[in-house]
Formats: sequence, C-alpha cells, structure tokens
Amino acid sequence: MSLMTKQVDTNQYELNCQDPPIRSDLVERVRRQIKSGTYETDIKIDVCADKLLHAFQQNEPTDDQSDE
Repeated sequence: MSLMTKQVDTNQYELNCQDPPIRSDLVERVRRQIKSGTYETDIKIDVCADKLLHAFQQNEPTDDQSDE
C-alpha cells in the first residue's frame, strides 16, 4: 500500500469517526415538546392505536346483536 493510499484511508477514517453536527433548532424544538407533553413518538402512537382498536373491539356488536 502506498503512502498516499494510507493517507487517504486515514483521512476517510477520520471523517467517518466525526460526530454529525448538532441541529440546535431541532434539539430545542424537541425539548419544548417534551416539556409541554406534546412530543409524539412511535411508541406513543402505537399505544394510542392499540387502545383505540381495543375500544372498538369492545363495542363491536356480536352476531346476536346484529339481528336487532
């Protein structure tokens, strides 16, 4: 491996190891949402959907009730 190839590999490694820049605007928005209780996550949405589905299933008419 040539010295130039080693240098390119080292530079690429250093680039890959750097943390991405912090998006301060996004961090602040998420912090405000968490503080106010309005931050939506996939888990919160899944729990809500499960509760709605369960509620609808509890209120479904049975075969006996559908004839009325």
